[in-house]
Amino acid sequence: MTQIGKAKLFTLGGGVSANSVYYNGDGQRDPFTYVLNGNLNLNISGIYNIPISFAYSNQDFSYSQPFKFNRLSLNPSYKWLTAHIGDVSMTFSPYTLSGHQFTGLGFDATPTAKLKLSAMYGRLVRPNEYDPEDPQAVPAYKRIGYGLKSTYDFEKFSLGLTFFAAKDEENSIENPFPVETAVSPQDNLVISVDGKVKLFGSAILNVEYATSGITDDTRASGSPENGGPVGLLYKGNATTRYYNAFNAQLSTSVGNGSVGATYERIDPGYQTLGAYFFNNDLENIAVNASQSIFDSAINISVNAGLQRDNLDKAKTSELQRVVAAVNISARATEKLNINASYSNFQSVTNIRDQFDYINAVTPFDNIDTLNFRQLSRNATLNLTYAIAKSKERVQNASINLSMQDTEDLQEQFLSGTQTTVGATTFYNTGGNYSINFVPIDLSVTAGVNASFNKTLESSNNTLGPTVAISKLFFDKKLRSSFAASYNRSSADGELQNTILNFRANAGYQLFKKHQFNLSLLSLFRNNATAATNNLANDFTATLGYNYSFTVGKLPALRFGERDPRESSSGLTEIQFRSDGTIYQGNANELDTQISDAKDRDAFSFIPPVVKEKVDGAKLTMLDLKTAKEKDLRDAAIEYLTEVDDYNAFAKAYDQAILIAVRRLTPDAMYLDDTIEKEFAIAGAKVQAHQYKGIPLADVPDKTSLSYKDYKIYYDAFEIKREKLINHRYMLERIAKIRSMRDLKDDKQLKQFRKELAAKVYEAYGNIAKNPTSLSKALTVDLILYYKNLATKFADKDEYTIKYLSKIKN
Repeated sequence: MTQIGKAKLFTLGGGVSANSVYYNGDGQRDPFTYVLNGNLNLNISGIYNIPISFAYSNQDFSYSQPFKFNRLSLNPSYKWLTAHIGDVSMTFSPYTLSGHQFTGLGFDATPTAKLKLSAMYGRLVRPNEYDPEDPQAVPAYKRIGYGLKSTYDFEKFSLGLTFFAAKDEENSIENPFPVETAVSPQDNLVISVDGKVKLFGSAILNVEYATSGITDDTRASGSPENGGPVGLLYKGNATTRYYNAFNAQLSTSVGNGSVGATYERIDPGYQTLGAYFFNNDLENIAVNASQSIFDSAINISVNAGLQRDNLDKAKTSELQRVVAAVNISARATEKLNINASYSNFQSVTNIRDQFDYINAVTPFDNIDTLNFRQLSRNATLNLTYAIAKSKERVQNASINLSMQDTEDLQEQFLSGTQTTVGATTFYNTGGNYSINFVPIDLSVTAGVNASFNKTLESSNNTLGPTVAISKLFFDKKLRSSFAASYNRSSADGELQNTILNFRANAGYQLFKKHQFNLSLLSLFRNNATAATNNLANDFTATLGYNYSFTVGKLPALRFGERDPRESSSGLTEIQFRSDGTIYQGNANELDTQISDAKDRDAFSFIPPVVKEKVDGAKLTMLDLKTAKEKDLRDAAIEYLTEVDDYNAFAKAYDQAILIAVRRLTPDAMYLDDTIEKEFAIAGAKVQAHQYKGIPLADVPDKTSLSYKDYKIYYDAFEIKREKLINHRYMLERIAKIRSMRDLKDDKQLKQFRKELAAKVYEAYGNIAKNPTSLSKALTVDLILYYKNLATKFADKDEYTIKYLSKIKN
């Protein structure tokens, strides 16, 4: 209360942004969309904050879904208490409540320096009725959740207890829905205990144990087969299952770095209704170490680990993964910076029981037994060189090389001989040169990118240049840029397509509070393999406006500010905080720290246009090694923002693919019976004909009327058979994708993510934080992708009749 009278009684600040997108092209997206975002914060006497945020879009999804995009949230705070009101999300721990959005009330409180409390209550899922006219409608029961997390810090250790419960309301929906949807009212109780202990020296041990009881159908009766610790509080019924999760982390400082180890075990089937996605059935052991040497001129980090699944031995296959990675960053000279990384992944899948080997009589008894080994190697090398820097001009050059090599080996039964059954090698290289004419605020960048992808069956390559120009006008109030790129792709030496795109961007700042932005994109595609409609053109225009304001004067807030100084090397050093992480040091050290923030998996398929932005921001920061602290800080934050933005896009992109797969799977299962019956009817017509199903080439008289009739039946049979085989090929693979881990481990979906990343970013980059809006378009792409794979790799003579055989029995 000592602040009252020393600061403005009321201070109101905030901002609003509006973005509209016009689209004209061949993509499956709305021609016009808009997104409104806003935030307000009322500060009272410098100690009491009432923030409000909202988002709204005209995205009219053509399917029903139980989650909300348009939202309103308030997060008022007073001293040690912060409330979360409206459409908000909270995280207690990875195994309990983890980022799930809810509509309700929550709070975080620190009444004393040692005690921390968090609690929530609200609706996790809104009720959603089944609509037979909309096959993609997802029926859902209303789900209410509540939880409490408490932590107390003692002198040398801390203890925490978390309680979370969620339950579906059985009477919240009325319309009946098909059994195939597999939707039922669920119930869940999770209890977690965590602790942190300070050991010898700087060593710290963090431990968490969680136990979850989940009921698949609250309408069932009976008693659960077994219970865990949570079973004392949660009885359930015959559909109730109990699971456990455990995590331990040990870390300590060594020299100018650190050493750590992690152990994690999650029971098969572990689930919490407080998270959207969850990986289970895994045991993970990992070690890590990092060190800076030669006055931080060289930074080295090493990671290694072993991961396996099938912990309860219930699966017919078991996967083991060995992971090793090394990252090195070096400041070779004042002008040359080198970053290199290497990782080696090895996974082993054992299928069928070992007794099948022991009891084998002949080498042919287990001809279908598989010992499958996958080797994956990744290497990257990035070189940046500052050619010249003066008051007139700044010149930089960079070279990027990356390699990804995957090999699939199958061990032959008894002999132990390993045969390569699949191999993929991917090379990507790029070079950029930039020159900045400082007096006239003009910069020019030219680059070239090339990629080469080789498998056992084919080879593909893409090559193309990029040119970009940016210019500041009107005392740097108007920022403008223009970029053009051309890509040429070929497969096995034959041209597949060419893509030419032009981008123009402009931004104008008016009176320091108003910001106008305009972005234009025109994309020209030429599909050389298409017989018709081989030319396509997409045009996208984005218009945005941002307004920020402050009424009154906010108290000065400083986070980690230091007195201006230079290091002994003459390089400017800064410190700033972003999302709870402190970044500090000179430009080279900041580069290493920001690079560590990159999602390695996401950056393995980064689109060229995004890579250009990230690399450009990085080079700008590295050019300011001896600049003023403010200039270096602004450049570092801009670089970090580019990295965070792409990380967020990639996360939403992967979530959109997973949502698409999850929605496609039940639809494909539902259609499987119909497609098989259509195939069976077509086959029956062929068999009923006088030629009794023989191939067309074996028909003796191809001029007879009987042959013409038979050809009609046989062609229809071939079409239905291909449709069934393609459908089964897709269904068999997507049915295995149940979690984000499954998605990222799947070899075919890895390639799918890479192939569509640039297209998705160009089409949906502005709304990538809402993955649900992308999933419908990606569903169509998935179907086409698996259809092409089935055409190439599916065995046309191997298929199984499922439903008709059941009817006969």
